[in-house]
Amino acid sequence: MQVKVNKSSAVKAELIITNTKEEVNIAYENAYKLAKKGVKIAGFRKGKAPLNLVEQHLGESVYKNVAEELLHSNLNECLSTLKPNPVSMPEMTVVLCDRDKGAKFEGFYDLPPKIEIGKYKKIEVNEKKANVTSEDITTCLKAKQKLRSYMQPRDGGAKWDDTITFDLLISHNGKQLYKKNKITTSLSQKEDEHEHHHEHSHKDGQHDHFHFLPNMAEKILGMKEGEEISVQLELKKDFTDKKYAGKNLDLKIKLTACHYNSMPTIDDEFAKDLGNFENLSQLKEEIRNRILKYIGDVVKLDTKEEIIVKVIADSKINFPKSMLDMKYKSRLESIFKELGIVRPEKVSDNNHFEELSKITNTKPEELHTLLLEASEKSLRKEITCLEVANQEDIKLSDDEIKEYLKRYQIKISEDKKEIDKFIENLRVAYDGPYAGLYQSIVQDKTLEFIYENAKRNIKGEVTVKQLIEEGKIDSKFYTWIV
Repeated sequence: MQVKVNKSSAVKAELIITNTKEEVNIAYENAYKLAKKGVKIAGFRKGKAPLNLVEQHLGESVYKNVAEELLHSNLNECLSTLKPNPVSMPEMTVVLCDRDKGAKFEGFYDLPPKIEIGKYKKIEVNEKKANVTSEDITTCLKAKQKLRSYMQPRDGGAKWDDTITFDLLISHNGKQLYKKNKITTSLSQKEDEHEHHHEHSHKDGQHDHFHFLPNMAEKILGMKEGEEISVQLELKKDFTDKKYAGKNLDLKIKLTACHYNSMPTIDDEFAKDLGNFENLSQLKEEIRNRILKYIGDVVKLDTKEEIIVKVIADSKINFPKSMLDMKYKSRLESIFKELGIVRPEKVSDNNHFEELSKITNTKPEELHTLLLEASEKSLRKEITCLEVANQEDIKLSDDEIKEYLKRYQIKISEDKKEIDKFIENLRVAYDGPYAGLYQSIVQDKTLEFIYENAKRNIKGEVTVKQLIEEGKIDSKFYTWIV
């Protein structure tokens, strides 16, 4: 076997493989031996005919198998010798496969990306300072207060926002229109004159969604547990539910339970119950520090992104299309997995892509463009970071990898030999559940290096409220920060 490589572009190479006629004849002989087991020739039991008769019987019918097996064998032998290593399997064509002339295979494979890295040190950016307001701390305390609230029976009459349970009978001119017992809902002031009443239970069966009829909630207001009233309601002709529209309804309401939300006082005892805090002042200080750190981390991520975008813009990056295709496929499959969509065999699976289009309320062509742009951005970032890591010799120690695994709760064996083996495999994993994890950790470390070596000017402030409005922090932030 002879191998010749011609570079056809910066990221693509031509591969030419030739075999001697002797090698081709050996491949034919192996093909006949393999086929012999299933061949039946008159005068011989199945699979027992001499090889020369098998050869005469099969002739060139094994040509396709010979060519494929010879190519497969050639690639297995030569791929590891190609430098630099291919980033895609060669796409080969059989040019010749002849017992007298030998064999020739031609094709192309993709080379690793090429990058002329731009400036990545002393990048100048503006960075906002994290600001925690007294309103943030109060909002956080109230959120915790609400989480620690509990339901108490109401001694007096029902009040707004109480949780009530009641039996309801609606009739018109003596004819029953609706009857339901044990309706549990909130006594809300919000009601719509044009919305019919209905209810259905939550999955836990503890609470109903109930829309009161116009002025019905006011009739219940002030009722005591066990009290029963009869009231009349006159509904407008344009009321949504035609069953009730324009009618004078007779309602019988019996309040069977009434509870209010009792919340603890925000004081030193409240702070002690929340954790290892001696008093309220200490809790407030902890809240301030945690919010400061969290905002700081969000701002830092934004700054890192701004810096790497500038580095990428100042660099010349050339990568093969196959790398972008793989990145696109990986991103799409991750989205499928997160949304619970069955993983397709091919990214081009139109049924699954159409389903994703409906879920995101985006036209298929627009969704494809968005995903492709995001994939290319991610790929350029990855290539740039790995080049900086190579130039600065940024590597990971075993302890750094262990800390990363611990931080992201990736469970591995506690046995030292097993841990060492896992880390060794992690450094070269190109497939499986942890494919590319090592490179991802190196990328994070490289971004930190670029950030620390940037020229950051502190300008302006940023608050939790701003970050929530920008969608960078979850609206439930205050409930889980402490």
